[in-house]
Parts: sequence; C-alpha cells; structure tokens
Amino acid sequence: MRLNPTLYVLILSALAGHVLLADPPIPTVNAIDEDSAAKNSATLSKEIASKEVQTLRRQLLSPKRSGETRYDAARMLLDRNSADAQRALLDALGPAAPAESQIAASRALTNCNGAIKPYLPALRQLMRSTQPGVSQRAATALASSSSREVGIELRKHANDATLALDTRTVIIAALSRRVDKQTIETLVELLRDRQPGIRNTAAESLQRLTALRTHGQSYAKWSQWWKTVRAQTPAEFQRTMIDNLLRAQDDLRSNNAALLAQLLQAHKELFTASPAASRPALVAELLDDPIEDIRLLGAQLCEALIAADVTLPFHLTRRVHNLLHDPSAKLRSTAPRLEAALNDKRATSRLLAALKRETHPAVRIALLEALGKIASPSTLKVVLAEVSSPMPAQAKAAASALRRILRAAPPKAPKPIAEILNARYDQSDDADAETPALREALLEALAATALPSASDRMTQSLKDPAGVVRLAALNGLRQLQTKTAAKAIAPLVADSDRGVRLAAVGALAQLAGMDYFKTIFQRTKPAVEEDAEVRKAARDALMGLFREADATTLTEGIKLLDTDRETLPLRIELLRLYVKRQRTAKAESLPADLRRLGMALGESGEHAQSAATLLEGYKLLQATAKTADQQFTLQALWGDCATAALNASDPAYAKLLAAPPDESLFDSGYAILTARLDALRKDQHYLPIVALSDVALSQLAKQLSPSRTRQLQSLRQWAKTKQAALDAQQIKTLLPDLLSADLDTRDEAIKAVMPLGRRAIAPLLDQIEAKLKQTPPAPRDEGTLFDLLRQIEPAVGDYDPAATPETKTELLKSLRKQFVK
Repeated sequence: MRLNPTLYVLILSALAGHVLLADPPIPTVNAIDEDSAAKNSATLSKEIASKEVQTLRRQLLSPKRSGETRYDAARMLLDRNSADAQRALLDALGPAAPAESQIAASRALTNCNGAIKPYLPALRQLMRSTQPGVSQRAATALASSSSREVGIELRKHANDATLALDTRTVIIAALSRRVDKQTIETLVELLRDRQPGIRNTAAESLQRLTALRTHGQSYAKWSQWWKTVRAQTPAEFQRTMIDNLLRAQDDLRSNNAALLAQLLQAHKELFTASPAASRPALVAELLDDPIEDIRLLGAQLCEALIAADVTLPFHLTRRVHNLLHDPSAKLRSTAPRLEAALNDKRATSRLLAALKRETHPAVRIALLEALGKIASPSTLKVVLAEVSSPMPAQAKAAASALRRILRAAPPKAPKPIAEILNARYDQSDDADAETPALREALLEALAATALPSASDRMTQSLKDPAGVVRLAALNGLRQLQTKTAAKAIAPLVADSDRGVRLAAVGALAQLAGMDYFKTIFQRTKPAVEEDAEVRKAARDALMGLFREADATTLTEGIKLLDTDRETLPLRIELLRLYVKRQRTAKAESLPADLRRLGMALGESGEHAQSAATLLEGYKLLQATAKTADQQFTLQALWGDCATAALNASDPAYAKLLAAPPDESLFDSGYAILTARLDALRKDQHYLPIVALSDVALSQLAKQLSPSRTRQLQSLRQWAKTKQAALDAQQIKTLLPDLLSADLDTRDEAIKAVMPLGRRAIAPLLDQIEAKLKQTPPAPRDEGTLFDLLRQIEPAVGDYDPAATPETKTELLKSLRKQFVK
C-alpha cells in the first residue's frame, strides 16, 4: 500500500526525532547550557526540514511516482518557502527532469501569485518543450502571473508562428485570464490568423474575457466593438467589463432557470406517467438529487403520495426523516410538514430534536406548525416556551400550535398558560407589521384555555386597530360565552371591516338574543348595510332568534318589519314562521294571518304562492264567518284571492268569480278580470289573455251578459292572432338554423321551437308550403321541416319529399284542416 505523501513525511519526521532524542542520557538542570540547547534545537529543526525537502524532492523527481503524488509533493515544496525547496522545484522544472515532474511543478505554480517569480525563467524555457503537455502547463502557469513582463511575453508567443500549434493554443487560452486592453487587442488580431484552431481559441478567449457571446469568430464584429472600447479610460474599461459580466450572469441565470423548469416538468410528467407501484422509488431518487429544486420537487411529490394514502416504503420514509438535516433551509422548512403528515411514533421526538438544534427562523416556524398539527400534549411545555420568543413570526407560530394542543387536550392548570399568553400580548409592538397576526394567534390560544378571565383581554382587543385582532376577539368572546360583552360588541356591527361586521352580528345574536334585535335588524337594510352577505347574516341571525322566540315577540318583530319595505323577504320568512305556529295552534286569527302572508307574497311577485295562501285563508274564514265584520272581511279576502289567482294566471280564479260570498260581488269580480286583461294587453302578453278568456267563456257563461261574452270573444281572437304572428315570426327567424347542415346548430334551433308546442304547427306548414313553391324545389328542406312537425304532433303521419307537388299540396291542406284551428 502506498502512503499519502503528507502522512509519509510526518512519519519520517517523527522517526527522525525519536532517533535523535531517545538515546542521550538525561542531564541535570545545572548541567544544561541554555544557549547550547537553543542551538541544538535549531539545528535539529533544520535537519528535519532538510530531510522533509529531500523526501519531497525524491517524490517529485521519481519516475515511479504517480502524477498526483508528484503534484502533491510540488505543492508541499512550494509551501515550505525555503532555498532547498526552491532548488528542488527548479530541478523539477529543469530540462533534465522527467516530463511528468515538469508538468507537476507547473501545475503547482499555477495561481500561486507572487511566489512564481523565481521560476519564471524556467517556465519560459519549458514553453518550447516538445514533450506532450509540458509547454501547455508551463504556459498556463505563466499566464497566472500578474507580471506585466510575463503578459508581454505571452502575447509575443501567441503571435509566434514558429511555436507548436498546441502550445500557441494553450497560450491563447491562457490569455483569457489576463483582463487588460493589450491582451484584448492581441486576441482580436489573432482572429485573422491563418490557422482555424488559433482563430477558434482566440474567439473563445475573447468571449471568456468580455462575456460577449454574440460576435463568434467574426473579426469585423470584434474589431468594431474594440474601436468603441479602446479609447476608454481605465475606469470606463473596467466598468464595461463588469457590465458585460453582469449581463452574461443574468443570461446564464435565466438559461439555467429555464433548463431547471424543463427538468422539473420532465420529472413531474415521468411521475404522472409511471405506475403507482414505482412512484415511491422515483420520489426517493429525487430526494437524493444534489440540486435543491429537484429535492424540493421530490418533497412535494412525496406529500402528494401521503395525501393519496399511499403507504411509503421504509427507504422513502428514511429519506423524509433525513430532510430535517438537509443543508437547504427550504428543504428543512418542508420536512416538518411531511413529518406531521406521516405522524409515526417518533415524529414528535424528531421534530422536537430538530427544533432544539435549528437556528433558521423559517425552519423553526415550520417545525412549530408541524407540532401544532400533531397536537401532542407532550409538546405543550416546549411550544409554550416558544410563545415568549422575541420574534413575532415564531411566537405567532407557537401560539397557533398551542391553540391546537389545548383544544386536543384541555390542560389541568390553564392559568399559568394564560399568564404567559397575556405577557407576550403586552410585549407586542404596535409598530411591528407582524403584530396583528401575533395578537390574533395569542387571542385564539387564550380562548382555548377556556378561562372566564380571558374575556377581559378579548373585550379590550375589540378596540384594536387591526381587523384580524378584533375578529379574533369576537370569536373568542363567542367561544367563552361572555354575555356581558354584548354592549362592547354592538358598535362593531358597523365596523369598517366586513369580516368583523359578520362576526359581530353573529356574536350579538348568540350572546344577547332579542335584547339587541333592533341593532341586528338595522343590518338587514340595504340603505344601512351595503354588503349582501352581512345583510343575509343579519337576516339569518334574526330568524334564528325568532325560531326560539315566543308569539308576542314574534308579533312585535313582524309589526316592526311591516313598516319597512326594504326587508320584505325577512318579513315573509317571519310571517311563514308565525303562520306555521298559528296553524299548529289552530288559532282563530289564522285567516287574517294567512291574508297578511298572502299579500306579502303577492307584493314580492310570488303570485302562485300568494293565491294558494289567500285561498286557504278564504276557505277557513268562509266556514266560520258569522258576524257582519267577519262577512265584510270575507268579501275583501275573496277579492284578494281573485286578484292573486288572476295575477298568477291560475284558472281557479273562475271558481271564485262563479261563487262569490254575495251575488252582488260578481260585477266587482268581473272588473278585477278586465283590469288584469287590460294589464296583460298593455304588456303584450297574449297567451295569458287567451287562457283567462277561455276559462271565463267556458266556466262563467251563465253569469256573463251577451255584451261581456262578445267582448271576451273579441279580445281572445285578437290575442290569438297576435300570438300566431309572433309564433310565425319566431319560426321564420329560426328557419336558417333549422335547416343548417351543422347538427349542433340545428339541435339548438329545435330546442327553441319545441316550447311552442302545437302553436308551431301552422307556421311550419306555411314554411313547408313555401319550400314546395320555390324554384328550384328543396325536397330535403321539406323533409327536415316535416320531421320537426312530426316531433310536435306524431299524428301528422309520413311525408314523401319525392312525391309530386300536387300530392304534397293536398297533404298540407288536409293537415291544416285537421290540426290548425
């Protein structure tokens, strides 16, 4: 086995010291001559150093040693900085030394700054060596020297056509290490050399020197650039080089980022395309990658596996645990979340150990969040200590974790915990941007202690300038059931923060009940509360209160709402609730209550429900009305029922008109009918006119006078004609789409026709007849329209587009007589 050169020298030195010091007898103190001892010690040190140099010299010059061993020996000789060591290196650079020794010594002298000066003549001689690799190494070593003379010499050799091509190439490549105008000028001129290899190397050196990648080997481009730079002052020249370098670095970063993005996408696609069984192995490879972003991707994919309930193999879970020790803070910040997701038996202890040694703020926050997710009572003491951290973000993370722990296992002694939380709250700085989030977390943790005394802090925090803190205080008071805080909460229903208003409405309803009914009621008005969600929350809160309220309170609420049109939906909900109770109780006032609800429904446009509700009230009152007042109310309710039924276009209106509570009311009922028909005519709603007229003419024939009958018949025919014209126009407008070659377009047009039902028969027959008469004929279009006609009325039978025009005309006439009335 071959020993390391350094170890070899150390062993040799130790042996030399042992031989020299072990044999002489130990003299007495009085016999020691101090000067002599010092001289002996110096002599001994020189002898040891000399032996080391000789050993290293033999290693450097020995033909049996490897290249790396020679290089190590040369480096150690260079470090000795003695005349003997210098001579040894010069011997290695001499013409008689082996080529491997010359190369090793030249390598050692590269980048050694001022120490290279004594060796410059020897390196110059090696520049013309014919041994493979020697001249190149010598040139590289020379180029590392900052000496102006060396620079002149290198530029001279770069232009020396008598030198070997390999040597010149190395010299030109080495010139890229010397940032000065003379070097750049030399390299630009070398672009005109006859040798392609010289031109190529010169261009590469110029690119490395200037960080310009766009000029290639073009002498014209480099020459033009050089003309603009040559006249610059040294400071301007340095600035130009720095700017070029910075731009090149930006480009390199952009290119690297693009390549990294492609690589990450490729890994993602490979993961997605791989079978489920092989995905854990792929993730493990990503977690072992030296590139930070790829390891991050591995962590993300690992999290996806855990979320999908994939059981991770041992080799992958081991890598997840190792992420807590990853050199990257980003990975260490991700690792706690994975540990919490795995949550095995030792997850808590690993997280606690990591928290103990970790110093990076972001990682500590991630560890505290993970401990909060696990919520083990065993971590309470450690997490509570972190609440006192002077860093708001870490204290906030600890408080959030503490809240989870307290909720998972309520403490037996919460008072000391509350004291620490309150103390940290008092230490928070209003000027710190992170303070609101910290106070929010502290209040949430304080509420989790369930201590009644925590209400004082919550109440104080209702005035905090930050909305999130006020919101946390409101939620805390609700959690603690602090009913005495209602007075302090009430002003917050008008808070500038929408979330606070929402919470304040809910808190008032929960803690104060009907005592603050009017305050909550005001938030249901659009003129008072602009946010629809807050208004809805206020309505929901009121409904929740009224569901538990007694009949008297419910009646008072309805009376209050009767005076406010803005809250009609809420009034209807309360009336429904009230009517439901009255129906269950079989109250005498139920008909009147139903009338109030029915009228409110009509006011909101819910005419069908209005008619049904009013009819229920009318029938109840009809069965019980005895007094004159009750009869008067019954007549009014009858009129309301008829109006609601007509507004809903409900044919049941005719039964009401046919059997009024008093025969003298028929004229009033007919007036209601004509008023509704007039309104429909003005709005050009022809179908309801036809339907209501038909019902009246059929069911009220005995009560209608001849003039009224003629009036209704005329109105019905007018409405049918108007509607038929509208239907024909609609079919005509849809005709191009009905005949379209595109199936989707045709299907959409057919969907628009189908609601017309039998009203579409006449317009379709008209269009088929028009197609039959056109020149040239369009039998395909005729067949398409007839197919649609058959969908509406299957009884029309079949249609033969190939039949004669006379046959088809007769068929259409027959169908018109049969189906068009």
